[in-house]
Amino acid sequence: MGETDGDELTNTSSSSSVDVMNIPADFVNLKNALQNTSNYQTLSKCSVDDKCKPVALKYNVCYIVAAVVYNEKNEVLLIQEAKASCYQKWYLPAGRVDPDETLVDAVKREVLEESGLLFEPSSLVCVEENGGYWIRFTFTGAIVGGELKTVENADRESLQADWFEDPSSSNLRCKDILPLISRTKICNTQLETKSSIPLLPIHFAQSLLVVQVIFLIEAHDKQYTILQKVDGSSSISYTFPAVCLYQADRSILESIQRLLALILMRSEMYSTEIIGILGLEHTGQSSKGCDGIVFNLAVTLTSNSDTCNGKLPEVNGRQFELFYAPKDLDTYTPDLSTENLEKRCVPLISLGLKGR
Repeated sequence: MGETDGDELTNTSSSSSVDVMNIPADFVNLKNALQNTSNYQTLSKCSVDDKCKPVALKYNVCYIVAAVVYNEKNEVLLIQEAKASCYQKWYLPAGRVDPDETLVDAVKREVLEESGLLFEPSSLVCVEENGGYWIRFTFTGAIVGGELKTVENADRESLQADWFEDPSSSNLRCKDILPLISRTKICNTQLETKSSIPLLPIHFAQSLLVVQVIFLIEAHDKQYTILQKVDGSSSISYTFPAVCLYQADRSILESIQRLLALILMRSEMYSTEIIGILGLEHTGQSSKGCDGIVFNLAVTLTSNSDTCNGKLPEVNGRQFELFYAPKDLDTYTPDLSTENLEKRCVPLISLGLKGR
């Protein structure tokens, strides 16, 4: 583990444009379809305000990676801690992401250092966030080599590793890993039956923490979304709305509410619910000032008032536009149903909202 505790919870410039080009899952097709129409241009940039500050590992943000790995006997891999604060207690292989390290490389390193095994990630299981300063990424995958660490090979990373049929009966460092273990079992079953789609981070450089939102709105028995206008030299292009995650934000949902206030004329009349993460963009190029992450989220938007039910919300037309794909696209109709998106989403857990 690169640092001590922290794996459990206890701009380079002031430019207002940030490149956010990767739209995941079905929205890759939506992006391509938009590019082929006369009234929609390349989805290439999103605007965030000048208050956003670049994030930097070991300075103002902490990324944690963890691995939940099952063997052929349906046992879970745990490691025995060597740190004085939790000596001889068991936990998932986990630790801090080092500068100039991708999330995938970080979790592979942590599993090897703490268990002696070679790990190949296949998908994110979930992402936990506590606002703009602490984020944990849990992966699942397979062991592809190595030797299980024994007490004879104990070091500062861990004392040993072992497989557990029932981790809850062990002397755990913290029980916060039990929901992750249960969630991974469900995730693996869905991946095996192809009822969900694996998701790993996309390599894309970013200096900020940015939340890019695909809003889902139902009205007149149709599915709508919202696009953000981007002024170009000769025409207007569109992208999905985006907002910066501030260090002071208690959760990503708080930043989405701030974005909604810019989009809707009466944002207080509507509520949001995060379906999950459709895509994650990160390169881990700390030496180039690129420790940021882009979260591509699917979010439902519903009315709080009977007078607005079934009606389309009024948007700020100077910056945003309601979009109904089947009307505007002849070649592609994206499936924006919640059921379809849930198959493509990784759960986002906002720890800052617990207990509120």
